[in-house]
Amino acid sequence: MTTLPPILIVTDRGHFVAYRLLPGAGPEVLHRADFSEGTDKISEIVTDQAGRFPSGGTDGYRQSAMERPKLVLELETRCVRHIAEHITEVLTAYSGAWALAAPGEINHPILEHLTQELQNRLQLNLPKDLVKIPVGEIASHFLKAKQHA
Repeated sequence: MTTLPPILIVTDRGHFVAYRLLPGAGPEVLHRADFSEGTDKISEIVTDQAGRFPSGGTDGYRQSAMERPKLVLELETRCVRHIAEHITEVLTAYSGAWALAAPGEINHPILEHLTQELQNRLQLNLPKDLVKIPVGEIASHFLKAKQHA
């Protein structure tokens, strides 16, 4: 039978959950965190009024949303950094192998924010969002992926 690493981490932009697998029992939640950068709308994070920049408009100013793409990128970078910090915190307390499930678009950036030592301990990496999967089904998703690898 295929065995899984003792630590399973599932995350997306707004939520982080680390589980410890116990022999003969289901996964136990070790650490849980939520990130406002990943769950809140931009309008909830910043004010309604965009910056005003000089232009050739009728009053010499116009509303500009040019910062929005930069803001979205900054919020995503912050979120990835927070996730990496939580992973580091959990894995500092537990040595050995671990597994990660994160959506494909943030999976690689998360790994880039981890030390080489933590990356080397990563045994299984799923580019999937398993955050909303019931706790009892988490291990089976990792097992299926490991058997197909």
